[in-house]
Amino acid sequence: MRTAYRWFMRCVSGIALWAGLAQAAESPRLPLSTAGRYVVDSQGARFKLRSANWYGFHLDSQVLKGLDRQPLASMIGLYKAWGFNSVRLPFSNQMLHETRPVPDEAVAANPQFRGQNPLQIMDAVVQAFTDNGIAVILNNHSTSSEWCCNFDSNGLWHNEGAGTYSQSSEQWVQDWLMLAARYKNNKWVVGADLRNEVRTGKWRNTVIPVFPNWGKGDGNDWALAAADAGNRILAVNPDLLIIVEGINWTGTIPLLGSGERPHLQPVQGRPVNLIVPHKLVYAAHNYSFTGPNHTGDDKTSPGKTRYGQMDAQTLRDTLDREFGYVLNADQYFTAPVWVSEFGASANEGDPATRAWFSELVRYMIDKDLDFAYWPFNHEGYGLVSEDYARNLTDDWRYAELSRLIASEGAQPSLPVNRLSRLAVSDRDENLAGAGDWLPYTRKGSCPSGERIVGLSQDHRLLCSHEKPQDPSMTAAQYHVEAWQETGARPHGISDWAPGSTKFECPLNYFAVGYAQDKGKASGLLCASANRDLSTSCRTVDFSQGDQRLSGRGGDWADYSHKGQCGDQDYLAGYAHKGGKVQALLCCAL
Repeated sequence: MRTAYRWFMRCVSGIALWAGLAQAAESPRLPLSTAGRYVVDSQGARFKLRSANWYGFHLDSQVLKGLDRQPLASMIGLYKAWGFNSVRLPFSNQMLHETRPVPDEAVAANPQFRGQNPLQIMDAVVQAFTDNGIAVILNNHSTSSEWCCNFDSNGLWHNEGAGTYSQSSEQWVQDWLMLAARYKNNKWVVGADLRNEVRTGKWRNTVIPVFPNWGKGDGNDWALAAADAGNRILAVNPDLLIIVEGINWTGTIPLLGSGERPHLQPVQGRPVNLIVPHKLVYAAHNYSFTGPNHTGDDKTSPGKTRYGQMDAQTLRDTLDREFGYVLNADQYFTAPVWVSEFGASANEGDPATRAWFSELVRYMIDKDLDFAYWPFNHEGYGLVSEDYARNLTDDWRYAELSRLIASEGAQPSLPVNRLSRLAVSDRDENLAGAGDWLPYTRKGSCPSGERIVGLSQDHRLLCSHEKPQDPSMTAAQYHVEAWQETGARPHGISDWAPGSTKFECPLNYFAVGYAQDKGKASGLLCASANRDLSTSCRTVDFSQGDQRLSGRGGDWADYSHKGQCGDQDYLAGYAHKGGKVQALLCCAL
């Protein structure tokens, strides 16, 4: 009976692995971008990230695990057999600067790597993956080369004065710029996963904690740092996806009265905006032993609930709140979400943990999420044998993972229109490429290809891109109206906002930027259109409350009066009274 069962499982495994190979055979037309909540290829076809993590370059050995056991080519064959089409490749910043060769024993099964330093070996590993049609996503896992993730000096992307290996925010960015340039000509290197599990860290290697935040504008603002790094990377290599994980933990520990796992919840209040807007992917992790207020250690989180203790509905509701909502269509924050770490032990005997794994897989299938299992490596959670010679297809996880990997991804309905929400009450979000178009003010301008369709009284902008109505041009001319009311009325409406100061674009220009000075509206940036624009215009007055000609974007400026043009409109001007925006001049495209 036992022999018959093993024979049956080998048959099932063979069929499933054949199906995996069929999945892995999908060949995207590169580079990758995003369309709404989906990752797509250059022709707009869905490319669902079916990935696993394969680590080693971030550890003290600073080399991919398994190179001492089997030839790289045979291990990549095993990896592909699972059906993975992409790999998350963790590295440390310290490893990038290591000039000494790795020990011979670390590459014993791959003698071609003897005498090479870690970065040289990573080059060869990346090339081997991409030669086999596996898309590579580089992941900055840690600063110093060590295991992640504890209360240590690797919690933030900068750790000045850490001792063993320290870096500033600028050094962190410079490492990314080096990698962006290094792999620019390999189009199968598709993504820069900026930082792993941003969390409370040690200040200068002491027990004093330093907390990451999302939106405060200081040196520990992860949203600000990610946007800055992402934009600078895209300036070097505009083909890369920029992957931004949410905050994995902030605060101290529940035992001391604070500590939470926000993940992507703050995105709704302040999205990350990039100069190339269709390159942003968000990421989140989920493990059974942690929780929204649980560190993963019962001693520091007494009485707090783990994800693995939640019933199915509670888990789904929690995941929706933490990151699933970002997938909602036609919102100003809509983007793909990559669950870039989750995993469980092959020997797991706890029914609750097994139920969590099954429900998480069901959730990812139902939500059509991109994913990366942790890890492929041989370890407790791993998917390969100790000698890296066979895949582990005979334990309880196999059926669940096979179901996930085989799940078909939906195709986006093209074209997918795009929205961005900028906030310039406390900082610049100047993405249009027009430079410092109104010095000494706070200003925001839409990314290339987008136009302003809404303004709020608390200095938030809603930008939109729709095909085929898009009026933008490749090399636009810019025009600024500021401080004093526009003298002319190029759109033929003599006084479209009586009693207010009006800024109005020239004929055949449309609004792409807004500026405020000390809390008062002060300027308008206009871009030249790719064709003659209509002068059929109307006033949208929101001085007494919201006036929106479209519901797209949801409540993109909560607790503030806002005006919004129609979907087929462009913004030709706005009016303010005493510095508070009162009305929009919306004209038909």
